[in-house]
Amino acid sequence: MPQLSGADDGMELLGLKLPSLLTESWILGENIVPYAPFPMKFDLLFYLSSEGTVDSFVCLNDSSSVFIERMARSLESLVFSPAQKGGLPTTFIQKGEMIFRSTRGKTTVELLFPGDEIAGDRNHSEIVRTLEINGVAIPKLVRFPSYYCAFPPEADESDYQYAVYEVLVDSSGELADFSLIKSTMTSCSMKIGNALLYADFNPAGIEGKRFESRFFVIIRLFKRVNYPTMIWPAGNERSAVLPFDYCRIESRLFLDSIINPPFPVNVPGGAFRLDAPAQLADTFETEVVIDTAGRIRSWRILDYVPEVLSELTGDLLEELIFLPARDAGDRLVDFKGRLLLMLDAGRNLRIISKWLPDEAQSN
Repeated sequence: MPQLSGADDGMELLGLKLPSLLTESWILGENIVPYAPFPMKFDLLFYLSSEGTVDSFVCLNDSSSVFIERMARSLESLVFSPAQKGGLPTTFIQKGEMIFRSTRGKTTVELLFPGDEIAGDRNHSEIVRTLEINGVAIPKLVRFPSYYCAFPPEADESDYQYAVYEVLVDSSGELADFSLIKSTMTSCSMKIGNALLYADFNPAGIEGKRFESRFFVIIRLFKRVNYPTMIWPAGNERSAVLPFDYCRIESRLFLDSIINPPFPVNVPGGAFRLDAPAQLADTFETEVVIDTAGRIRSWRILDYVPEVLSELTGDLLEELIFLPARDAGDRLVDFKGRLLLMLDAGRNLRIISKWLPDEAQSN
């Protein structure tokens, strides 16, 4: 039977209100859901009219698939609340996913969109990519002045010290104002705030026109996580003398219930070595639930992989350790997200936590 993820009433970001799916029973009677012997995931782009109807759609990974052919009429008949720019309806390119799964011989199909809530959190990186393909320049912090942040070594006593700032950046990229929203780093918050005055930002823009914007800067201070950033690559020559090199900085357009998502502990930068040579090469996504102890409690592969690779993946996931997620109240919480596993034909497996910003992933 068809399933829809929890649709939002349309997020509003940077002067754009995102479309949300209005159609509930979206599979037309003429479309029979094809049987999927293994999980099948299709990446879609919907070209929406200013009325919220689908002008056309494309499949990015397998447009010739019988699954796309069978569901085409249903996908073309979807209706969304119209995207809005400056309060007026506008055309929009909407990213989406269609996932087929079979249980006990019965196939279900699910539509997912970037603005959907999953376990109290939205996919920030996918929302950013959706805005970018619609001509939006994303505002963000691009340089943080290290020389203003000579914190004492005891500043990194906790794995989860963090501060959240709301910043106002004008159309030229200058910081116009900022405020501290929440902090567990009481001894450091004022120094970080002073450093923000000397940081560099990129302004927001749409179709080449820059404008003032508000967004959030989250600064986290870790003790034992090798997590490269755009500010400082971890492990450079300054790490031994600057404790603030443990700082990880992220720009976010919005805040959800989870402030600190899980961070990898025993997969620094995404690299991992297999115990035995693997004679396979593949790239696939796995949906995982990480518990409050930082271990993967359950997992589900979203793409087809050979049985031997599925078994190997299960053994691997049982070994991974994360710093567990924390919510806005600084409480440990379960977290649901996706890992991208990239296996070469030798002994290496690269693991990417897709909920982390791109700067978190090693090259």
